[in-house]
Amino acid sequence: MLNKVIIFIFMVLSCSTGVCQSDARQALVEINTIKSSPDYIYAEATTSDSKTSYDNAMDLLETFIEDWIKSNCDSTEVSGCITKASKNILQIKTKRGSLYRAFLYVKKSDVLTYASDKDLVVVPLGETKKPEPNKQQTERRDSLRHEQDGNSVKAPSKAYLVDDFGKKMISIRAFEGIEPFVKQYSNGNMGKYKTLPKMGTYYVFVYNRSGEVMSHLSYNDGAWMNILNGNADDIKNYPGCGAIWFQRK
Repeated sequence: MLNKVIIFIFMVLSCSTGVCQSDARQALVEINTIKSSPDYIYAEATTSDSKTSYDNAMDLLETFIEDWIKSNCDSTEVSGCITKASKNILQIKTKRGSLYRAFLYVKKSDVLTYASDKDLVVVPLGETKKPEPNKQQTERRDSLRHEQDGNSVKAPSKAYLVDDFGKKMISIRAFEGIEPFVKQYSNGNMGKYKTLPKMGTYYVFVYNRSGEVMSHLSYNDGAWMNILNGNADDIKNYPGCGAIWFQRK
């Protein structure tokens, strides 16, 4: 009798494990399908805490949604599109070992304020009118462009050499290049500046409201460094800008 009970428990546990593995595989298939489709906007984050993963992924997704809206919708509809998008965000939860992965996504057709059978004024990509950066941002942007083109008055320290990863990072000069870069090189731990952990080593893209990347920074236990020249820097040197941080694989 005892043997039968043990066999029964083993069978139940085996079935449960099989169901969990099947659900995990199905979730991964769904995630990969969404990633390969041009019909979705998505973001993900992986941390040791499920809520932190969700919050980080949501911060990134909101940034990506807003940027897509500004590039594809009439400027008078931006606020309405953002409101609608927030009501249509879906989540797929999975785990990577002991870590929690939050994958958030929204269908682009669910972001627009009008149904597909109604007229919608769409501004072609590249023709969207974006807010102009303020004077301080413009001066900072021009200074960075000279520095990146090798024409900076203040030459980088001879002892500092940008490694291959740094070169790839500083080649990203527009907001739309941040998302694919972060997804390729991060370990899933990422978010907006307000969620940047105080301790640890992270990389940060700083961008202005017109979608230009103003600076590429590294952050190590409270110390900021400009990746372009190796000089000490600070996020406070970029007022009015947004920032996305990530941890490298």
